[in-house]
Amino acid sequence: MKKRYWTVVLFFLVFGVFFTKGLWKQVNRKTFPKELIEEIDSKELKGKLTVLEKSVLEQFENIKEREYNSRYDEVVEIARPLLNSENGVELGSYMLGKLLLSDQLSPKNSLFVLNKLRVLKMRRQNFLESIRYCLEYIKLAKYVDSDYDVDRGKMGLSIIISSLNGYEISNEILESILKEERNYKDSNQVKIVALLNLAENNIRISNYNRSLEALDKIVAKSSEEKEAYTDSLMVVVHSLYSYNYAYLGNEKKSYDHLIKAQKFLSKRKISYFIDEHIYYSVAESLYNLYFAILEFSEEKTLNILNSVENKSDFGFLYYSYEILFEYYRKTDNFEKYEHLKRKYDRKITEINEINYKMLSLYMIESMESGISNREYKILVNRVIRMSLYIISLLLVIIFSFKKAVGLQEVSTTDFLTKINNRKSFDSTMVKISNKDYYMLIFDIDNFKKINDTYGHGFGDSVLRKIGQLLLMKEELYKVKVYRIGGEEFAVLFLEEYCSQEKCVAISEDIRKTIESLVWIRDIKVTVSGGLSRKCNKVYEESDKLLYEAKKSGKNKIINNFV
Repeated sequence: MKKRYWTVVLFFLVFGVFFTKGLWKQVNRKTFPKELIEEIDSKELKGKLTVLEKSVLEQFENIKEREYNSRYDEVVEIARPLLNSENGVELGSYMLGKLLLSDQLSPKNSLFVLNKLRVLKMRRQNFLESIRYCLEYIKLAKYVDSDYDVDRGKMGLSIIISSLNGYEISNEILESILKEERNYKDSNQVKIVALLNLAENNIRISNYNRSLEALDKIVAKSSEEKEAYTDSLMVVVHSLYSYNYAYLGNEKKSYDHLIKAQKFLSKRKISYFIDEHIYYSVAESLYNLYFAILEFSEEKTLNILNSVENKSDFGFLYYSYEILFEYYRKTDNFEKYEHLKRKYDRKITEINEINYKMLSLYMIESMESGISNREYKILVNRVIRMSLYIISLLLVIIFSFKKAVGLQEVSTTDFLTKINNRKSFDSTMVKISNKDYYMLIFDIDNFKKINDTYGHGFGDSVLRKIGQLLLMKEELYKVKVYRIGGEEFAVLFLEEYCSQEKCVAISEDIRKTIESLVWIRDIKVTVSGGLSRKCNKVYEESDKLLYEAKKSGKNKIINNFV
């Protein structure tokens, strides 16, 4: 009887172990979709690894599968040196993916590993894949009831969406994090990071006041943190303050915060924010670009661009391109501008191709799943997911299109006066080579003296005001106006719109209107010009007439009409 009793007990114990193990696996299956993990061919991977990468893989392979749940954090640590290695993302994904696919990890440990994999995947610049990982991470975080991880997942999602130019949507996610009352250990730091992202997003959409408000809140919250963390944080905060004031045109405040950022950068002992030195470098470049152009270092900004080009933080990438484009416009360096624009276009194309390829794979996966499994819920989930991927891809395409259009616009527009520039002028001359037209070339009299006496800031305001006037005349008379260099301007009159007499009248109207402008300084600004009909060397002819106008007393337009 006792023998039978113990046999029954043993049977139920064995059954209980297997049942519990099966149930455990089932829980993992329910909380983590295995199809999310990308299958990587280990043999193909091993064939291209560097010496360091092979060493890391060997360490991982020495860990037995049954030990994964107790040694998962060790795997994460040995993967850390791979972040910047040649095949680091692929090898790291392989190792962390094996942990998750093994069914050995508890939901909590799966969450930890999934977070590391999520961050690693973001480095591949695949927005669709990153969104997918973030959503699953948030879902698993809710399952294990971790508010901290839910907020981290939301933060990651907001960063991806802001990279897609969806700043307002990103802000909504960040605001939801800030509104929630959380009691976990690092809730204050999470809110600080959310406010940092909010401040950056608002800079990108030119909402500088909201950005400054977010930074003020960070300063208030920083009092709750230890000094080492605050020192590191203030490098970023004061750099962002400096960004805002540079864009607002407040030189003193931009400079003051730049100096504060520099002091905290030299003072801080631990880097809590990985790229804090880049925040400072961008702040320095922006300040010099707007207020001290002679101090601007093209090399430093190119170094920032090269260092962030293959990272997942697209904020610095956009800043770098934006600063360099503006610098080349300010210095009229169209050759470098075009070279950088081609590089930018290649980068956007590369990102779009990565995401389009992944979208295609997800579509095939969804179709196959739909054919093999007709369960209504699965199909609905697939449709919802695919909709999200398609929307994300559209955002990427719209973003790149908007950027391309914007760059095309500024590449043919003078940065200061907002009228057409020399590049546009040269392009138009080619287009109208078979048409009849008249050309007026004029420049500002004594402009060097104006700059030397009142400063380049006032000189720029003179150019801007004349640019505004010319834009009005362009619309009024159906002519084309250009700034072709320094204080020199051109006006093209197509004969189909303007007769010879009308060209003379419009030219005189432009001269007299400029002469009658009122300035904050007690001066009169005049122009001299040359007006010529189309001929073999029409530009040289108009320039020659301009020179004659200067010699004969200035403030006049001379033409060569008989």
